[in-house]
Amino acid sequence: MSVTEQGKTGKRKRRGKRLKRLIGLLVLLGLAVGALYLFVWPDLNAAATTTYNSYTATRGSISNSMSFSGSISVVNSETLTSESAATVRRIYVAEGDSVVSGDRLMRLSDGELIKADFDGEVNEIAVEEGDEVSGNADLIQIVDFSNLKVSMRVDEYSVSKVSVGQACRVTVKALSQTFDSTITHINRIASSTNSTVYYTVTAEFTGAEQVLPGMQVTVTIPEEEASNAVILNRDALSFGAGNNAYVLMKNAAGEME
Repeated sequence: MSVTEQGKTGKRKRRGKRLKRLIGLLVLLGLAVGALYLFVWPDLNAAATTTYNSYTATRGSISNSMSFSGSISVVNSETLTSESAATVRRIYVAEGDSVVSGDRLMRLSDGELIKADFDGEVNEIAVEEGDEVSGNADLIQIVDFSNLKVSMRVDEYSVSKVSVGQACRVTVKALSQTFDSTITHINRIASSTNSTVYYTVTAEFTGAEQVLPGMQVTVTIPEEEASNAVILNRDALSFGAGNNAYVLMKNAAGEME
């Protein structure tokens, strides 16, 4: 046999040995996969269990409501003026004083006596004793800061659910204070912003000292309420075909059904 032929024979033998080793490795790998499937996979399946969060139903009252934004203004405010040209002879009050209806506020040289028309507070005095004033000049402003009102815009889809005398709650955003209120007026002439039609609704309430005109509020108007209803956390709901909601419950054996 020539040297060339011997070289070719040696190469064929080496390739044969490598092929045998490769086949052997493939056989071992197949056996290992089979063993994993037979012995490990069932254990994994047995360990894979479904867990559920538990929620307890209670009984109580539930309600839904409408919410609107608005701002506070006063029910009664008046700036008193002079009837004719005169001199301010006497001022009986100071700014910040509380007054009741009929209290004397100011006297002019022509004999005119300025009195309070309602209970409130002296918010501003525009003149001093001895000042010369013309007819219809502003003299003094009285404001009732206790009786307040809220004006809010209610859209056309919600206004039919609002009525005069309806109870509501006013929350003053800056103070985080809430007051009971009542709807007192619905302006049935519509206004519009772009394509939205709305109606101005007014609610009145008695405020606290810190509540001032101009403050922004949220008005909540209840719609429906159910008493002694079953209450359950919304996370307990599951949804099936057709987006129908259902709840899983434990049976006597402690199984979910």
